[in-house]
Amino acid sequence: MSTRFDVRFGRLQGLAGIVGAGEKQSWVEVGDDEVHVRMGWAFRATIPRSSIVGADPEDMVGWVGIGVHGLRGRWQVNGTLGPGVGIDISPSVQARMSGIPIRLEHLRIGVADPSGLLDALGFGAS
Repeated sequence: MSTRFDVRFGRLQGLAGIVGAGEKQSWVEVGDDEVHVRMGWAFRATIPRSSIVGADPEDMVGWVGIGVHGLRGRWQVNGTLGPGVGIDISPSVQARMSGIPIRLEHLRIGVADPSGLLDALGFGAS
Protein backbone atom coordinates (compact mmCIF):
# COMPACT_ATOMS: atom_id res chain seq x y z
CA MET A 1 0.00 0.00 0.00
CA SER A 2 1.22 3.52 -0.72
CA THR A 3 0.40 6.98 0.55
CA ARG A 4 0.47 10.03 -1.73
CA PHE A 5 1.42 13.55 -0.62
CA ASP A 6 0.72 16.56 -2.80
CA VAL A 7 3.43 19.05 -3.65
CA ARG A 8 2.25 22.39 -2.25
CA PHE A 9 1.71 25.19 -4.75
CA GLY A 10 1.11 28.89 -4.27
CA ARG A 11 -0.04 31.65 -6.60
CA LEU A 12 1.86 30.26 -9.58
CA GLN A 13 0.00 26.93 -9.59
CA GLY A 14 -1.91 27.87 -12.76
CA LEU A 15 1.28 28.65 -14.66
CA ALA A 16 2.94 25.47 -13.38
CA GLY A 17 -0.06 23.47 -14.60
CA ILE A 18 0.07 25.06 -18.04
CA VAL A 19 3.69 24.02 -18.48
CA GLY A 20 2.98 20.46 -17.25
CA ALA A 21 4.47 20.63 -13.76
CA GLY A 22 1.46 21.65 -11.66
CA GLU A 23 -0.58 20.11 -8.87
CA LYS A 24 -2.05 17.29 -10.95
CA GLN A 25 1.42 16.19 -12.09
CA SER A 26 3.35 16.63 -8.83
CA TRP A 27 3.48 14.38 -5.77
CA VAL A 28 5.46 12.19 -3.40
CA GLU A 29 4.23 8.61 -3.12
CA VAL A 30 5.54 6.56 -0.21
CA GLY A 31 5.30 2.81 -0.71
CA ASP A 32 6.56 -0.12 1.31
CA ASP A 33 9.80 -0.44 -0.69
CA GLU A 34 10.17 2.79 -2.67
CA VAL A 35 9.39 6.50 -2.62
CA HIS A 36 8.41 8.07 -5.95
CA VAL A 37 8.78 11.82 -6.42
CA ARG A 38 7.37 13.66 -9.43
CA MET A 39 7.05 17.23 -10.59
CA GLY A 40 5.59 16.73 -14.04
CA TRP A 41 8.27 16.47 -16.71
CA ALA A 42 10.69 18.57 -14.63
CA PHE A 43 11.66 16.01 -11.96
CA ARG A 44 11.36 12.26 -11.38
CA ALA A 45 12.99 10.10 -8.76
CA THR A 46 12.52 6.61 -7.38
CA ILE A 47 14.23 6.21 -4.02
CA PRO A 48 14.52 2.82 -2.31
CA ARG A 49 13.23 3.08 1.28
CA SER A 50 16.45 1.37 2.39
CA SER A 51 18.44 4.35 1.01
CA ILE A 52 16.55 6.93 3.09
CA VAL A 53 18.81 7.44 6.09
CA GLY A 54 17.18 10.55 7.51
CA ALA A 55 14.37 13.06 7.10
CA ASP A 56 13.69 16.34 8.89
CA PRO A 57 11.46 19.39 8.55
CA GLU A 58 13.14 21.99 6.32
CA ASP A 59 11.94 25.43 5.35
CA MET A 60 12.05 26.37 1.68
CA VAL A 61 12.61 30.06 2.54
CA GLY A 62 16.07 31.22 1.58
CA TRP A 63 16.30 29.11 -1.56
CA VAL A 64 15.88 30.92 -4.83
CA GLY A 65 12.52 30.54 -6.54
CA ILE A 66 10.20 27.63 -7.05
CA GLY A 67 10.42 24.59 -9.31
CA VAL A 68 13.41 22.24 -9.47
CA HIS A 69 16.82 23.50 -8.36
CA GLY A 70 20.00 21.79 -7.36
CA LEU A 71 23.66 21.02 -7.74
CA ARG A 72 26.09 18.33 -6.66
CA GLY A 73 23.50 15.85 -5.39
CA ARG A 74 21.41 18.35 -3.40
CA TRP A 75 18.07 19.16 -5.03
CA GLN A 76 14.93 21.08 -4.16
CA VAL A 77 11.47 20.48 -5.61
CA ASN A 78 8.78 22.99 -4.61
CA GLY A 79 5.74 24.83 -5.88
CA THR A 80 5.92 27.61 -3.28
CA LEU A 81 8.14 28.76 -0.44
CA GLY A 82 7.42 27.59 3.10
CA PRO A 83 7.63 24.39 5.12
CA GLY A 84 8.93 21.20 3.58
CA VAL A 85 10.86 18.02 4.25
CA GLY A 86 14.55 17.28 3.71
CA ILE A 87 15.37 13.67 2.87
CA ASP A 88 18.91 12.26 3.19
CA ILE A 89 19.74 9.46 0.76
CA SER A 90 22.66 7.03 1.00
CA PRO A 91 23.79 5.58 -1.23
CA SER A 92 22.80 8.27 -3.70
CA VAL A 93 20.28 7.41 -6.42
CA GLN A 94 19.88 8.52 -9.99
CA ALA A 95 16.98 10.86 -10.67
CA ARG A 96 15.98 12.94 -13.68
CA MET A 97 15.71 16.71 -13.94
CA SER A 98 14.08 17.71 -17.24
CA GLY A 99 15.03 14.27 -18.56
CA ILE A 100 18.71 14.69 -17.68
CA PRO A 101 20.17 12.10 -15.28
CA ILE A 102 21.29 13.61 -11.97
CA ARG A 103 22.69 12.27 -8.70
CA LEU A 104 20.43 12.65 -5.67
CA GLU A 105 21.86 12.63 -2.13
CA HIS A 106 19.57 15.13 -0.43
CA LEU A 107 16.09 16.17 -1.53
CA ARG A 108 14.17 19.13 -0.17
CA ILE A 109 10.52 18.82 -1.10
CA GLY A 110 7.69 21.26 -0.41
CA VAL A 111 4.58 19.21 0.38
CA ALA A 112 1.16 20.17 1.70
CA ASP A 113 1.57 17.84 4.72
CA PRO A 114 5.21 17.82 5.89
CA SER A 115 4.49 16.04 9.21
CA GLY A 116 2.45 13.37 7.41
CA LEU A 117 5.33 12.74 5.00
CA LEU A 118 7.80 12.52 7.88
CA ASP A 119 5.53 10.00 9.65
CA ALA A 120 5.14 7.93 6.47
CA LEU A 121 8.92 7.85 6.03
CA GLY A 122 9.37 6.73 9.65
CA PHE A 123 11.01 9.96 10.86
CA GLY A 124 8.03 11.66 12.48
CA ALA A 125 7.68 12.76 16.08
CA SER A 126 5.45 9.83 17.00
